[in-house]
Amino acid sequence: MKSIKTQMVVILNCISIISILLVGSFASYDLFSENEQQIAQYRANLQDSVDHEMRTQVEMAVSFINKTYKEQQAGSLTPDQAKLLAADYVRDLRFGDGNYFYIDTEQGVNVVLMGRDAEGKSRIDAKDPNGKLYIKEIIANGQKEGGGYTDLLFAKPGDTNPLPKRNYSLAFKPYGWVVGTGTWIDYIDTKVAEQQKIADGNLHASLLRMLLCMLLIQIVLMFVATYIGKRFAAPIIDTTEQLNRFAQGDFSHNGHMALNDRTDELGQMSQALGIVHKNMNELIKKIAGSVDYVASSSEELTAHADQSAQVSGQTATSMIHVAEASSKQVDLVKSAAEHVETMSISMEEISMHVVESGEQIESATGAAQGGSDAVERAIAQMALIESTVNNSAVVVSKLGAQSKEIGTIVDTIAGIAGQTNLLALNAAIEAARAGEQGRGFAVVAEEVRKLAEQSSESAKQIAELIGPIQIDTAHAVATMEEGTKQVRIGTEVVTNAGDSFKQIAVLVEGISNKSNQMAEVITTMALGTNDIVMAVQEIDTMSKNVAAEAQTVSASTQEQTASMHEIADASQALAQMAQDLQEAIVKFKV
Repeated sequence: MKSIKTQMVVILNCISIISILLVGSFASYDLFSENEQQIAQYRANLQDSVDHEMRTQVEMAVSFINKTYKEQQAGSLTPDQAKLLAADYVRDLRFGDGNYFYIDTEQGVNVVLMGRDAEGKSRIDAKDPNGKLYIKEIIANGQKEGGGYTDLLFAKPGDTNPLPKRNYSLAFKPYGWVVGTGTWIDYIDTKVAEQQKIADGNLHASLLRMLLCMLLIQIVLMFVATYIGKRFAAPIIDTTEQLNRFAQGDFSHNGHMALNDRTDELGQMSQALGIVHKNMNELIKKIAGSVDYVASSSEELTAHADQSAQVSGQTATSMIHVAEASSKQVDLVKSAAEHVETMSISMEEISMHVVESGEQIESATGAAQGGSDAVERAIAQMALIESTVNNSAVVVSKLGAQSKEIGTIVDTIAGIAGQTNLLALNAAIEAARAGEQGRGFAVVAEEVRKLAEQSSESAKQIAELIGPIQIDTAHAVATMEEGTKQVRIGTEVVTNAGDSFKQIAVLVEGISNKSNQMAEVITTMALGTNDIVMAVQEIDTMSKNVAAEAQTVSASTQEQTASMHEIADASQALAQMAQDLQEAIVKFKV
């Protein structure tokens, strides 16, 4: 059978291991999720950077075409001159790593394509390796409000391997043109793969640190569990040993006195056992004293009976005229016999009460054992409540920290977005006032405004992090409810322990009552013994007075002698009963 200390240590270690594994699992899941989000955000940032650069360059090209168109309207250029000037400008325009621009009409006829033979020809039906009509899609996206992006597969110059390429197009409606540019984005996958490798290395390092921390915490918790198990199990083991000694009749040692200073249930149990020990000690000592007195009295009675027999033998030659005295002597002997009989009955009652007292003691031992079991269950329940409340405190603390951090981040981003929007608005107003000289500044102001919109979108994404916090809050509520349930169970167990000790009090009271009855019986027996002594003494006196008449009362003396033998036999029986009672009392150690 496993000790309660071992059981408590095993249970506490299991609880701590499960808790640490759960926390580690949730933390690992968060790390993996955060890693994936960072990679996705990195890819999105690269994509946005490419899109932003292409859009800015196309808008600048369209802005120059619009400038020539206004000169045409002012009469400085003819329509053909204006279109030729704009086409030549766009044809020679480059950005980035040799990225170029192209212009197609709304009908799909190419106007500008680095001076290649395709200029002046329709390419509306051009397809990429996947069969996509990319020219038609570029024109359709460019005619949208604000332009649009088109993805396709296209080989780089001098290469036949088609690679992903992203295009941006924007329509210039006065000429019916769609201006566009594109860039290959295969390098994004390479950069994302490099970033993924770095992020994976950081993730593995974080997981290793977390594992080491979990291991260290578990080692500390193991020592704590061992200490708690020893602290709570030691008093219970001591109590069990004391009850076992009581069950074996050993009341010579009270090992629970050291626990009397405790104010909890263990202290109360120790005090109750101390009272039981004290009462049983006093009871057994009183019974032992009474038995010694009975044995001594029976020995004296036997001695007097022997003396009376000797005196009766000497009166064999007594005179006849002492018959009357002899008759009185017979009456006294009968009275002595009655007292001896009373003593025998009393001794039987003593024996019965001693047996009943033994049964009461056994019942008290069983009830005390039940109280010990109830206390053990109460301790186990209290330990479980403590674990549940600790888990709830950790969850609530975590949620509070996350909520505070998220609130700070969201407020900061919202403030920055608001200020950025205000600055973009002011910049747009100033650019409008500056006219053509402020057009480039207007483009920058528009980019600032878009950055503000992206900041607002980031604030929305951060707000979505509040969802997991709500889940943690629900988990905290469930944990608190479980703690309340365990408290209720613990209360019931402690109540059962109280009932068990009430039964012990009732049994001890029964033992006390039986002891009082035994004292009364022993008192009666002592009185009867005194009467016997007095009667024998009176018989001895009368025997001396009639010594000279012994020959005449021979017959009466023989009868008296027989009576004395009966008294001696009764005294011996009483001595045997006292000896048996002493042997029973010896089994109890005080």
